[in-house]
Order: sequence, then structure tokens, then C-alpha cells
Amino acid sequence: MTFEELLQQNPALRRLRSLDADTLRRLFGRMLKECTWCGKVVGKYRSTWCSQDCVDQFSRRCCSVKSASFVYDRDHGICRLCGIDVAKQEQEFNAAWRQKEKDLEAVGIRYGKVWTAARDALRSEYCFARGRWYEVDHEIPVSEGGGLCEPEKLRLLCGKCHARETADLQARLAARRAEKTNQTTKPKRKAKRNVDR
Repeated sequence: MTFEELLQQNPALRRLRSLDADTLRRLFGRMLKECTWCGKVVGKYRSTWCSQDCVDQFSRRCCSVKSASFVYDRDHGICRLCGIDVAKQEQEFNAAWRQKEKDLEAVGIRYGKVWTAARDALRSEYCFARGRWYEVDHEIPVSEGGGLCEPEKLRLLCGKCHARETADLQARLAARRAEKTNQTTKPKRKAKRNVDR
């Protein structure tokens, strides 16, 4: 059985971002000396993987950290939607922030609400959002069945583009929930009135 066949048999797996090797072995029903990924018999000094290629394929599909690193390298640190170089943005922010910090210190502001607000405003200007300079985004969102996908269906986005994509997804999901609620809500009957005679 291939990984794609496993996903077809278990559609709920498509809502996961990652999957560990032990769980995958159990799902496949792999025995000792069978490769976790492809099921082939492993070599003499191996116990769970037949080759580095199988380890790499597993890592790109099932390990979110490894797949993120792969996508960052593949996309050369460039946001797929707006074309911004996220590493360059971070470097430019750091230089601008060092200057801004000096300006704030010159007027006696070292930390606090004003300092934090100034830093956050500058970060926003440089495409920083949700605590990161970039995100690896699923073209088909995980909540819509895009989890454990091929690396080709992942894309590097700057913080601002990812925040916008997330907001669009949340709006779509809210609209679906509202539509579902409207479909399941039955019209209320008028209550009978008890009239004393």
C-alpha cells in the first residue's frame, strides 16, 4: 500500500499537519525489517527504513519542520504571492529597528507600551505577522483536507500574505457554518395558548 492509498482509505489523515513514523508503521501494518515508507525489506544494518530516499519522502510529507525547511529552500525565501524576499525583509527590519531603538532611547523610552507599539508598527510595515516573518502554507488548507500533502502543494508566504489567506479561510469557514446552521434550523411552530373558559 502506498501513502496516497492510505490517505484515501483514511480521509481523516488529511486533516493532520504531521504524522510520526511509529504511527505510520501501525497504520500501514509494517512488520520488523519492513521499510516504514515503501514496505520493502530493509538491509542488514537497518530496521525501519530501506534508504535515505524513503526517509526524505517521509520527512517532506509527514514532518512539518522538515517540509517547512524544504519549501523555504525550494522557494529561495521568496513569498509566492507578493514576491517579497522574507530573509531580506527581516534584515532590513533589524537595521531599521536598531535606528528606531536609538531614536526612542534618545527621548528616554527603553521598554514599555510605546516601545512595543513602535516595534510592532515597524514589524507590520516589513510584512511580519502572527509572530513570524514567513509561514509555509498549504494551498488546500488543512481544515479543508489539505494536510499531509506533497511538498508541491505547499508554498512559502510572508507574514502579511499568510495573515490575509488565514482571514479569507476563516471567513469561508464562518460562512459554511452559518449556511449549515440555516439549513438545520427548523421553523418554529406557534405555541398553543391555554385559554381558561
